[in-house]
Amino acid sequence: LIRHRQIMYSPRGHLLIERREPPLQDKSSILIWALMSAFYLFVGISVFIIFWDAWSIPVYTWDSLATSVYNAKIIYFDRSLAHFRYFAHPSFPLHVPLILDWICLNLGRWDDQFVKIIFPLIFMSFVAFFGFCLRLFTGRKGALLGTFLLFSSNLIVFHAATAYRDIFLMYYNCVTVMLLMLWGEHREDALLSLAAIFAGFATFVKQEGVAYYPIYAILVLFILYRKEEEPLKDKARHFLRFLIPSLSIFSIFLFYKISMNVPLSGLAEPVTGQLLARSFYILQRFGNDLFVPAHYNIVWALLAAVLILHRRKIMKDINAQILVLSLCLFLGLHFLFALFSSKGPDIIAPYTLPRLFMHFFPLAVFTVVYLNGFSGKQSSS
Repeated sequence: LIRHRQIMYSPRGHLLIERREPPLQDKSSILIWALMSAFYLFVGISVFIIFWDAWSIPVYTWDSLATSVYNAKIIYFDRSLAHFRYFAHPSFPLHVPLILDWICLNLGRWDDQFVKIIFPLIFMSFVAFFGFCLRLFTGRKGALLGTFLLFSSNLIVFHAATAYRDIFLMYYNCVTVMLLMLWGEHREDALLSLAAIFAGFATFVKQEGVAYYPIYAILVLFILYRKEEEPLKDKARHFLRFLIPSLSIFSIFLFYKISMNVPLSGLAEPVTGQLLARSFYILQRFGNDLFVPAHYNIVWALLAAVLILHRRKIMKDINAQILVLSLCLFLGLHFLFALFSSKGPDIIAPYTLPRLFMHFFPLAVFTVVYLNGFSGKQSSS
């Protein structure tokens, strides 16, 4: 052996093999290449499964049929909203039923199978934007790791191929927060306007989107508060730029429901008894669904560790503060609803709570990757 070189000779002294071992740097490059190839393969297989499921299995889940597909079929065959007040769950927003109706109108017929294609498409659209934002903030390796962690969630992959409305709310909810982060960093009014539009869309998907709207307003106010050098007049203008488009989208459907004599919501009466005992039980249910890998792998456990390890970075970095603040507000909102609403048992039920966490799960992935200090931040262009 002569320093990274192994030479073998025959009995007569002829050179048979000369093998050069790769330097340590080449070995690390090969390892990184192998890991990235494995990540791409995993994501590719997951995408194939999602589209195969969407194309091969009709809509079969109860919530999908009762809240989206059935109403969309009525709209398609009636060609109007004349019977809106008699829909199943008429207080629910009509964003997803109208999209399903639009697909079949373009198809020329109602198709119980093809109508599902919008869900994997909307999910892949979100993955593209999610990876784009991660690459802007963390670089290529961070974007790849974040995409891998996103696809590692069994619940996300399942919902991407079924007709639940939650995948749309996850899209609009997380895109709103990420656009606000981009706006806070680059101060482009177009980013704030886009965030307002997506915030308005979130209120038109599920009633939870209406509950999330104050969180978006708080994030906007927080970003404006951190920009101490900006005049108060400009801060008020920016806040109105966000408020007017988003509230307009919400108000149109609200006034339409009022005009059709449709119940505004299904919220129950408040409950105040046994708060301490119910608080412990709710926290236990939160822990079961957040930290058991069945739904979200170990992402929430990674988030808890990262928040402890990088608490100093959080105190200094406004983007980290936006991410952590949004996650705390979303978790706190669901905790308070479960605690003070008579529908608390439904909120923390095993078939409901994981779906609520899914609405902001990508932000947990974003936080894990961002706080781990991936370099290679891209230009604002």
